[in-house]
Amino acid sequence: MDTASGHGAPVFPGEESRAAEPYGCGHINETYLVTDEGERRWILQKINARVFPDIPALMENISRVTAYLREQVTAEGAIRSGNACA
Repeated sequence: MDTASGHGAPVFPGEESRAAEPYGCGHINETYLVTDEGERRWILQKINARVFPDIPALMENISRVTAYLREQVTAEGAIRSGNACA
């Protein structure tokens, strides 16, 4: 991800119709609300490598926690076929 001035919203080369605006006011990571040409929206977060120097380990931890929580919710019968948020 690049930024036009090194600060502020990210720039997506070749994707002029996308918009990315700073979202929230976090103290650790940079968070953006991204909107594409179809008005779909999602959150993009840039991880602060000074705070989290081992990004692959961080992502593995997030994956493991998410899998564990999914198992717990499934075991409780809270996820129904076709209604789950993946």
